[in-house]
Amino acid sequence: MNILVCKQDHFGDPDPLRGTWGETGCYGRVRGLSFDGVIGIGANTAESPIIGKLTWGGLFPHKIGHHDDGHPILTFKHFFHWGSKGSLLEADFPLIARRTEGHFRFSIEDLSHSMAAWDIKRIYLILELAPRSAATTPKKRVC
Repeated sequence: MNILVCKQDHFGDPDPLRGTWGETGCYGRVRGLSFDGVIGIGANTAESPIIGKLTWGGLFPHKIGHHDDGHPILTFKHFFHWGSKGSLLEADFPLIARRTEGHFRFSIEDLSHSMAAWDIKRIYLILELAPRSAATTPKKRVC
């Protein structure tokens, strides 16, 4: 199983209510890579309430359309958005904190080989209990 771990530096994508990722174009081509789940973490350059926190996650992505950048808009079989209320990585998920230090932007972690596998598996178990993304189609664009 491959889990995409990516840094988030602002609110708005993913959409916390609809459970869609990509409607504002964040992570363009990365959304089109092959992965079984996503874990979003607050980057050091993020808006202050999310720095160093677990911010969102989704399991089993499903393409529901494409952004103007040509890359997919995704929903998830299981989706949860913690936002600024997420756990501090350093305290609760130290292996992910260490793995994502420095100039890290994203990586696809193979759960059988990742140095952060234990933490990722713990988050995966939490996400398995999360509901499906609310959206089934992309937002209608208003011109």
